[in-house]
Amino acid sequence: MRKITKNSGREIIRYKKGQRIVSLGDSVNFIASVKSGEVKLYKPFEGRDICIPNMRMFKEWSQMMVLTGEKSDYMVEAMGIVELEKTPKDKFLKEIKANSRKQMETLTEFSKLFLKQTRRYVNITGASAIGKVATVILDMSGEGYPLTHKLVASLTGLTRETVTLQMLKMEKMKLIDNANRKIKILNRKGLEKFLV
Repeated sequence: MRKITKNSGREIIRYKKGQRIVSLGDSVNFIASVKSGEVKLYKPFEGRDICIPNMRMFKEWSQMMVLTGEKSDYMVEAMGIVELEKTPKDKFLKEIKANSRKQMETLTEFSKLFLKQTRRYVNITGASAIGKVATVILDMSGEGYPLTHKLVASLTGLTRETVTLQMLKMEKMKLIDNANRKIKILNRKGLEKFLV
């Protein structure tokens, strides 16, 4: 970890690949936006890691941890070189208490996140097999890391074989290109038709 700059109470911190940002049981005492790079949130479970690669909602997660005061049930780690813009907990709480606009922005962020996660949950649990796979592809498109059939299977609860069959169907329909383990969406609207 290396501090780069400090700007009006916020610091830009650089982490190396594999460096832990938050550990199990930590009290999160900062709000952080990912300025560059990707972070993953994970938890060891029965000898394997349950993981959300490239957690785009890291800022909202850190805000919720600060506001609730709960200790982290998860670990957060840098997937490559990551730069975080950090605001200390006390500065964030002072801003949010004194500024109704900041309160509204935070509430709006949480509401959008809740709605997005609700849609995702409904599609992962209620959609057909092809709809479940389409949900993960739409959620994780353009992330820059391999979206393997095994990862899609673990995120959807489907078998790897079922995921492979669904992806082959999507390729035949010219909805995706699955070359080199990097899925490219060719027809977003076509994929969205499979969602609940």
